[in-house]
Amino acid sequence: MVPRSKKLIIILTGVILMTSLLTLLAGCFRKIAGGNEPETSGTSSASPAVATPGELCRIKLESSAGSMEYHSEFAIEVTPEEIVRAEYWPEEGTDSIDIPTKSHVPITAEQWADLEKIVGDLYPELRPIPEQDDSEPLTVDGEEIEILDGGDYWNFWLTWKTEEGEVTVRYGNVSDRRIRTLDDLLRELADPIGREIVWYDPPEIGGVFFHDDETDESFQLTDFGEELYYFITRWHEGKEKKDLTKIVDASVWPPFKEFLGAQDYARFPEGWSFHDPRTVTIYYTDGRQKTWQPDEEAAAALREFFLSQVPEVEKMEKKG
Repeated sequence: MVPRSKKLIIILTGVILMTSLLTLLAGCFRKIAGGNEPETSGTSSASPAVATPGELCRIKLESSAGSMEYHSEFAIEVTPEEIVRAEYWPEEGTDSIDIPTKSHVPITAEQWADLEKIVGDLYPELRPIPEQDDSEPLTVDGEEIEILDGGDYWNFWLTWKTEEGEVTVRYGNVSDRRIRTLDDLLRELADPIGREIVWYDPPEIGGVFFHDDETDESFQLTDFGEELYYFITRWHEGKEKKDLTKIVDASVWPPFKEFLGAQDYARFPEGWSFHDPRTVTIYYTDGRQKTWQPDEEAAAALREFFLSQVPEVEKMEKKG
């Protein structure tokens, strides 16, 4: 048995970044790099507009799939005027054993405008994270960790020009598929090969599930496919327990979409459905979902709205 004084070696398995293009979902916008500005859909997004701290003046991105994916390292720092520095493995391959680099390469106003647009689109989803101190070794139970494998990472910084001066903020990765547009734009700057840049519609609210263990009530309206929705309610009227389960057509959805779009559940703590006693889960059209723990007032408003729609749902013809 190795003494505890010996260095603990932990082999970390790298996570392979999935970069292959997915089948485009309905409602996506396309454009070729350097082409016309994408149109707007006129539909509400999953996140409300949020003002940025100031004028965007620098973008820095570093990423790698780690040792499990050969030649996946990528890094770029860009300003409105130029690529300050980029390190990248060309999409079409290279015989070099060293990663190619380029510095101080001018970019066009149109290229920077595309970057500003996608950052603005993503900004409501971005969450600042503290800078990590790499000077201290990683430890587990007081033992130093030596990383022999893995090493995947995604580091992202934005610099804003504010009234107090320039401020650089580090942000965490997001699950929003629009992050692919940012990544492709930056890779096309570093390695211009005529990539197709896909501009995705902002995700919209597509469904909701609420449950409250204290009252033993739950309310659900979720997409059932083929323009159908799954409506499930369990509630109490006095001491009488009632429920309604029905598959109905999409005409049920508009009032719910309007109601949910006006709520601000993000002000509540994040939750874990069926683990926390009272949660509301919002489903989005890009496949994501978010769960929060609403207070009694917000829960009562959601309950009241659901119950106000029960008579209308009861009138609808059951599908399937």
